Amino acid sequence: MFIYNLIDKPKHMKAIITLMSLTLCTGTLVAQTEKGRGFWSSGVGGQLITTEKYLERGRSIDAQVFVNKGYFVRKDVLVGLEASALGSMLHNELGIGYDTRNDKLALTTSLSPYIRRYWGRQNWRVYLGGGFSFAYDWAQNKSMSTSNRFTQLRDHRMRLMPEVQAGFVYFVNSRWGVEATTRSSAFPLTISNLGVGVVMVTGGRLPARPLKVLPTQNQLMATNWMLAGGFLLTDQMRQLIPSESKNEVFRQENSRGVSVSPSIGYVVADRLVVGVAAPFSYNILTDAYLNTPGQAQVKVERWTAGVQPFVKKYFTTQKLTPFAALQASWQWQEDGTTTDTYGASISAGMAYMIGTRFILEGELGRIGGGWSKTRDGEIRQHFGDIRATLRPGLSLSYAFL
Repeated sequence: MFIYNLIDKPKHMKAIITLMSLTLCTGTLVAQTEKGRGFWSSGVGGQLITTEKYLERGRSIDAQVFVNKGYFVRKDVLVGLEASALGSMLHNELGIGYDTRNDKLALTTSLSPYIRRYWGRQNWRVYLGGGFSFAYDWAQNKSMSTSNRFTQLRDHRMRLMPEVQAGFVYFVNSRWGVEATTRSSAFPLTISNLGVGVVMVTGGRLPARPLKVLPTQNQLMATNWMLAGGFLLTDQMRQLIPSESKNEVFRQENSRGVSVSPSIGYVVADRLVVGVAAPFSYNILTDAYLNTPGQAQVKVERWTAGVQPFVKKYFTTQKLTPFAALQASWQWQEDGTTTDTYGASISAGMAYMIGTRFILEGELGRIGGGWSKTRDGEIRQHFGDIRATLRPGLSLSYAFL
């Protein structure tokens, strides 16, 4: 990562030694994988989008929820169950007078019992386990055409799949841990859906001790600068093959892109950060019909750039502290049509101070919304988003002391 190049070697080695000390230090941790304890994680989310185009208008709603609860039936052996549900609704109207209507309802529910075996000491645990995933899918499509012709399609599907699970947990304190996990229905394990999140330890009694009043952590002292960011390259190809011969490719779609999202903040007062992020991306999509006379290749380039000012407040002087953030955003997109998107959000989460320079953060909840429109006025869209989860995406920031 580019962060490495921003640190002089002696200080970098100091950060590594500090992180190793955190890993090996037991502190006041109790045994989180003893019999009678358990892990709990959950999340909810939803999104509403309304769209208006020339001779077309519509709305879509998505909602999802999951609960994961595990219980240690013996030392290092966890038995658990995850339940999830995902629902969506789509309604749109087309044509003069909007007399063509389409409606879609979809629901997916699943239950996944599992068992895991944990190994490790102090703050770290690794695990391997397995179970089954039972899922039920239901969908209904209705369409009313301009000639008043009505069609309806219903779809029901049940799935039962074995699963293999693997991952590791790092316990920040006696109640909270950071978990990386992957679940696969293939064996040997295929790491294609690696997820990182937060787990809460349940059960047992914590030792009573007064909360120490600490000075502000070095990362969050006034006049510091903070740097964060991400970098992503994508390369995807899809082929349409109408026969058993892999050489007879009829249609090929290639998508390549790059995105960067640098962010810089200034600590204007202890634990109060004001900053701005500037995401940028470029993507090119090539769609071609192969071995077909007269079919031209189509290329679409998409450029995206934005500005996202933010204010973030960290609430305590502890190494593990909650935070809240307020962010506004403007995004410009060009792909033959210029689109402007405006938005705002309020979020909250947990942050953990690693050593004296790094901050690991996870967003646990967000409420936001906004609107977008093309500059020619052809498309207007409003959107809202609300979510809360214990499986956030984690980010790492670096503080210049």
